[in-house]
Amino acid sequence: MERLVDYEASPDDVDAKFGTPGCLGTVSEEGPFSPNTDLVDAMQRWVCRMVHSERPLQEKTALF
Repeated sequence: MERLVDYEASPDDVDAKFGTPGCLGTVSEEGPFSPNTDLVDAMQRWVCRMVHSERPLQEKTALF
């Protein structure tokens, strides 16, 4: 339980994985992947973060 709650103890390097093999759902059909300006890309980024993060509780509580 402590590992899930202590976010700072786990690295937050998920953004570096975007565009690499194994990080599914980060392909934009309308040009380059841009989660800061495209809503669909932003949703894909969030799902990818939830799946690949070493901070799963932090990512899932972002929904609430």
